[in-house]
Amino acid sequence: METRRPAPLGSAGENIRKFKKKQVEYFLKIADEVSGLREALGVDGKTTIASWLREDMGFSDEEADLFERCPSDVLARKSLLERSDITVNTLHAIINSNAETRSECFIRIARADLIDEAAIEAIRDARELQARSPEEIERQHRSEAFEKASLNFGSAAIARLEREAMNLLSLLEPDAGFDDVAAGKEVEPEERDHRIRQRAADLLGLVEDLFGSDHPPRHRLASQTAGSFYVLWPTKSTLPENASHVRERSVADTSITYAWYALKDLADGVIAEEHSSEGREGGWKGPHKCLEFLAGKRFSAISHASAWGSAPTLKESLTFVDIDAGFGGTALGLQAAGFRSAGVWVRDAAARVAMRVNRPSWQVRKRVDADFEAELLELSETRVVDLVTCGLPWHHYPDKKRIVESRSKAAEKAESAVKILRPRAFLFEAASEHFDSQLAKPFENLGYDVRWHLVDVSRFGVVQAKSRTVMVGARDGCLDGLSMPLVEPPVRRTLAEAIGDLVCGRDRDANAQEEARRPSQDVLAWIKLCTDDFPLAPELPSPHRIRRRKEWSLRGIDISEYADPTPTPYGLGSKAGFRLTSPMLARIQGFPDKWIVPDARSGAPQIADAFPPVAAKMVGLAIFSALTGAKFDQKLAAESSMLSYRRINVWKGDPAEWLTRPPSWLLSDPRLAFRESVGRQNIALRKARYDAERASSSAATGELSSKSTET
Repeated sequence: METRRPAPLGSAGENIRKFKKKQVEYFLKIADEVSGLREALGVDGKTTIASWLREDMGFSDEEADLFERCPSDVLARKSLLERSDITVNTLHAIINSNAETRSECFIRIARADLIDEAAIEAIRDARELQARSPEEIERQHRSEAFEKASLNFGSAAIARLEREAMNLLSLLEPDAGFDDVAAGKEVEPEERDHRIRQRAADLLGLVEDLFGSDHPPRHRLASQTAGSFYVLWPTKSTLPENASHVRERSVADTSITYAWYALKDLADGVIAEEHSSEGREGGWKGPHKCLEFLAGKRFSAISHASAWGSAPTLKESLTFVDIDAGFGGTALGLQAAGFRSAGVWVRDAAARVAMRVNRPSWQVRKRVDADFEAELLELSETRVVDLVTCGLPWHHYPDKKRIVESRSKAAEKAESAVKILRPRAFLFEAASEHFDSQLAKPFENLGYDVRWHLVDVSRFGVVQAKSRTVMVGARDGCLDGLSMPLVEPPVRRTLAEAIGDLVCGRDRDANAQEEARRPSQDVLAWIKLCTDDFPLAPELPSPHRIRRRKEWSLRGIDISEYADPTPTPYGLGSKAGFRLTSPMLARIQGFPDKWIVPDARSGAPQIADAFPPVAAKMVGLAIFSALTGAKFDQKLAAESSMLSYRRINVWKGDPAEWLTRPPSWLLSDPRLAFRESVGRQNIALRKARYDAERASSSAATGELSSKSTET
């Protein structure tokens, strides 16, 4: 039950909020004045300004420092910050951040996202981690581990460890024949092995004194290397909330464990087969890496692939219901974001056919208003629903004569669905918060917190210059952790990239010669136009909205009608332009190529009206994150394809279905640098092998040619 507060608290709260916003406003005004003084006095006046602020103006050292070094990009966005709901402490944190962190904060503030000191620290840490290489992470871990040991035993012990490791390393070289180069004394193999065991035992004792002897059992090291037992996170602060049950070990911890076992083997005179000289050229790979790590010649005794470990996994699976799916853009995006369908209702018969062809596992139902609530009640008794959505926004309903009545009925159905199913969250697209301001009240009366978000779909690779307004609601305080996806820098694609191959395909004759099949000058001119001059398409027309014919005609496209069947090439050179086909519309909206459109004539308008599935995926990931605490790599999500290239049977006897990529691979992985490094190493290795084989082949061919010439 909601606690009723005394009336005076409400009125006082309004005044306090106004005064709190004034703190930010006046801070920025002072910083602006100080910036003007700095320009007037020049570099020499920097110390004078700081002293003047402290001594004459009465500011503290911290305040004077913040005023004096307030960045120009903060002052340039003074009006944005004054309108926002941030506190003065949050403003201080923004000033103390680097330029990249500030840029992301400004974008989030403009979108009305919640920004506080903790959010700024998380943004800064994430950006710093992305910029670090695997070698930098390894160097930091080794430095931290050895510094911790030096606090207890002194720097002399660390220096001795590194010196003894170098001495033992010199004995392990395949051609080592001297105990000490300076002594010049040759040593027999038996004596050399004895000294290796003796020095390894001494070094093992030193390692145990510094780092302890509590290490995982040997039989688990193989699974540790494969990442199935220990997950090696680079830093404690980056451990995902949904992986808190996994024991955390850094790269340095694991390297010390490997070194401990390698020294035990050497001290016992045991050399593992894979470390023997027969196993690889140069001998004893494992002990070499471990001793180089202890000696400070390398920062890790394990490969990047081992340090990367196993990928994080999702612990929860969420469900969604789409009460009016339209052509399925929202539903497809939510499935790609990790939600499983618990029920999908579709009004249009052609759209239902398309949905059943593309998604037989969705249990598509015919939307009949008279039976709708009864079906929802039946569903509520058997399934737990986490999210309710309506793929077809209420302002898109095609009842042109009674638009207001259609919108009202759509809102009532959405309210009924939320009231019956009691989901943890809901997602509805609307015209705008100003236009649909009354829509939130019924949901707030049901106990849901409601927020409005403006989603710029072009930042996610959709080739349209448009934004979509969504209304998101949740109960139990889940909206406190909701932040709409931000991809910075954005993933941009041009109109020519999206449909260029389809436009070229219309201008080719499959039976013609290769020269004749090349793109014509009209096609090349259109590609250049929609790459350089008009990279993004205008917003696709929606019902009850004016079609932007002039804007489309500038791009050589006639948007008055859609093409069915595929038009002839004449449109490219005509004044009116060519018409878009269903595959072109699907590309522009962000639908995958594997999304089948059974009825092109009726499907084209519905594709044009759909919510872009890529944008729905990004919003769905944000809601998934707010409900579960899982953190996703938004840039990777925006760049990844919607469907995988494998078809499966959903159930025995059911038709095959294209898979969506599992959302677990989109989880933020702080070890991504290791994965990328391994990929680069593998590519370099393959290239080196290819070059060597090619050089060897060329040499053999040249030798054969030389012999042939002599003959």
